[in-house]
Amino acid sequence: MIQTAAFATASKEKPTLNISVVTNDFSNDLLTTLSENYMGVNHYTTLDVALENALSDGVKGIMVLADNYPNNTTTFTDSQATKINELNVRIYVEYPANNETLGIVEYNGTGTMGYDRAIVMDSTALSMDLYSLLYVHGAQYVAKTDIANAWLVNAKVAGYDTVEYYDEKGPTDCTPYSMLEKNSLGNVLIASTKLSQFITARYVPCTRWQSLWLAILSWVSQSEVTTINWTPAVNPNYSATEELADNAYAEAVRLNTEWYINNMLDTRDGVGIYQCYLSGQMFDAFGSQGKQTGFRADCNGESIGAIALAGVVLNNQKYKDIAYKTMDWMINKANMANGKRSDPTNDQFGLLSWYDDDGMDPKYLEWYFGDDNAKAILGLILGASALKTDEFDKRILEAILANFRTTGVCGFRTSSLDGADLEKNGWEYYYNRQITNYRPHFEALLWACYLWTYDKTGYKPLLERTKIGISMMMNAYDATMARDNDSGSGQWMWTNGMQQERAKMIWPLAWLVRIEPTKEHVGWLDTIITDMMAYQDADTGALRDAFGETGEGKGEFGPFASNMDYGTHESPVIQKNGDPCTDSLYTSNFAMVTLNEAYAVMAANGYTQKALEYKQYAKSISDYHVRIQQVSDTNSKYNGVWFRGFDYKKWETYGSDGDAGWGIWCTETGWSQAQISSALSLQILDTNIWDYTSGTTINRCFADTVQTMLKDYYK
Repeated sequence: MIQTAAFATASKEKPTLNISVVTNDFSNDLLTTLSENYMGVNHYTTLDVALENALSDGVKGIMVLADNYPNNTTTFTDSQATKINELNVRIYVEYPANNETLGIVEYNGTGTMGYDRAIVMDSTALSMDLYSLLYVHGAQYVAKTDIANAWLVNAKVAGYDTVEYYDEKGPTDCTPYSMLEKNSLGNVLIASTKLSQFITARYVPCTRWQSLWLAILSWVSQSEVTTINWTPAVNPNYSATEELADNAYAEAVRLNTEWYINNMLDTRDGVGIYQCYLSGQMFDAFGSQGKQTGFRADCNGESIGAIALAGVVLNNQKYKDIAYKTMDWMINKANMANGKRSDPTNDQFGLLSWYDDDGMDPKYLEWYFGDDNAKAILGLILGASALKTDEFDKRILEAILANFRTTGVCGFRTSSLDGADLEKNGWEYYYNRQITNYRPHFEALLWACYLWTYDKTGYKPLLERTKIGISMMMNAYDATMARDNDSGSGQWMWTNGMQQERAKMIWPLAWLVRIEPTKEHVGWLDTIITDMMAYQDADTGALRDAFGETGEGKGEFGPFASNMDYGTHESPVIQKNGDPCTDSLYTSNFAMVTLNEAYAVMAANGYTQKALEYKQYAKSISDYHVRIQQVSDTNSKYNGVWFRGFDYKKWETYGSDGDAGWGIWCTETGWSQAQISSALSLQILDTNIWDYTSGTTINRCFADTVQTMLKDYYK
């Protein structure tokens, strides 16, 4: 467990504060932290007793914490307010009601942080840079728009470490509310919310919260307080430089699989895997994240593969049984793979829904994203091999061919298809289309599925169309990197960032080299890997996220263009290229898998030096993920997870959390958890997906299935 002490105590003796703390909560984060760090901290359960003993205690200040938060504000009686002013002690109060005697005025109603963050407005008082950002997850606050005396405000603003958009008056295009300010009398420091739950509510970044508490404590105690430390409730499992244990990879897989079982299995009958804990505005007032309990095909398929592999690696039959039961439910019972999707006469036959409709919007049942279908398919292929079963081969093959028959002649399918359109137009319309879609995020993993299936069946159209698509995609990449803006349609469009496009593109490129190890194909693979790894941090192995540099393609979900824009759409975890953050939802998680595939194919074809280079890349990013896996002794909801974003300089979960749902603290069961866990398991087994699944017998059901699905187009 890593302690985030940023300031070293000068001696073993604890410094003395001479303050009183008023709270009924004996486990309050601030109270326990003060007791661990200082002498001279008096604890009272009522303010009256604290005031009565103030002179005899010799205290300089009293901290009144928000015991009734968020239901009721903190109130003072007239006699308490009068006595406070008479005693000449300083008061820190959280979540207060207005009190004119104490100069607590103009707080009207309450608000919820949502996408708001705390912003430093008085750099001198807080010893932090002006407009520095702090997260106060989900906090409810009493609202005051007069911020003239504020040390700290909260508002919805864009930015990574500091506010991105401001003028001489402060942050622009937003409504800031006072979060921490002195009253007009100078004897009361007013926090508009419950700052004292900073550990359990996981407020970050830790060093800034340490600076904030040092400033508050120095003011309250009327003395210079220079040191404070605590252990966060949720931590990275290793420091940046700590040597990994011999069983570190296996233990990471075990921790993550137990997290699945404890948090993400459908509690009704033990099958079906929920999607994630959400980030952004989905924190409640106590810093707990809302759970997305919908069933997605990709999350279930990928997780089946990861949990089945964990069962193999850890020799755990329970894990294997869970993977099998979930696969059986997904394939044979869930709406996402049944209904119209299991009717051979329907044009939606074989496809996998974006979401099951159990508790979700029914329209999601007929949305078919190519990348999500591909991730589900690849996970199911991996799971079937780990479980040594061919029971589900036919349905897996139907999913592959359902996507293929809606892929055009140039190998592109587009980002998503709608079921009503499919039935209106017929699948043949899509199979005969001449379209392009230079977005590896949506196309690349389907190409991997087609190449894998060609290798097992020898069905040439799978290879032919994929080769056309990959060739056109790589030509577009050349134009993108040359910053040739004459024809935007001939360049890559990145989704949340350029790095995620590269990470996914490696997958089909590696498998194309498996089939045709030509100089051109090897060159394409090396180009993408070299360009992606140029963003790796040498000290930690972190693969820094980045969107397209100026002139490098176009982005659908780029950084926020204004403070008002923050939180309104999907987004990167960074605001500017160079922000030290990794993305384990879209980028580095897939890089772990794809680099392992690239290493294996280069070794298989005699490119020894390149194989070693790629192997080291895969290991360094995997080591990094083992280090940043989150652990907690007190909160099982996050013990064993990988959150989406991680700041490798601060060495904590941190970044721009404005994504509309899937922000920094998102814990996607597919995408993040499954890809990372599977990559670690494969490395433990010293194998890769291509080789591990080579024993499949899916070709046994190919002839009948392809004739049913492609009809006259089968040849």
